Amino acid sequence: MITYLPEVMIITEDRLAEELKLLNDKIIVFASGVFDIFHTGHLFYLEQAKNQGNVLVVWVNSDRAVARLKKFHPLFFSFKDRAKLVAALKAVDYVIEFDEDSPARILKKLKPQVVARSGQPQKDNPMHKLSESLGIRMFYCPEVNGLSSTKIIKHIKFN
Repeated sequence: MITYLPEVMIITEDRLAEELKLLNDKIIVFASGVFDIFHTGHLFYLEQAKNQGNVLVVWVNSDRAVARLKKFHPLFFSFKDRAKLVAALKAVDYVIEFDEDSPARILKKLKPQVVARSGQPQKDNPMHKLSESLGIRMFYCPEVNGLSSTKIIKHIKFN
């Protein structure tokens, strides 16, 4: 019997770079998020991202990055817990911790063919401009019924 260990897919950036070199004939897709209160919108987003290529790499924001980005509420789950949940999904091939404010360095280093984002296309968004300048295609996944962790938290707080 095989025991599934999602931690195996949670790797460092340097190890990911080595792995991606071995997959030179595959279309690599990057997706990112906090994934603190996981919901069906997250699942749809990651499944649609995977459909854009062969290998899905998910950057999960570190606890420090979330503290910088989302000052309005503390995390419910640590990076380790959030990463394990994401890594356990069938669509996800690799998970890395993302601790930076800008994805520029990692996109230049790892060179995915596609970057997935949720929501409406925003061609004036810095991520879109950066990806375009590097020859990376942007894929925008529509949101599912307006689901968002922020909305869920607000609903819980006020009901």
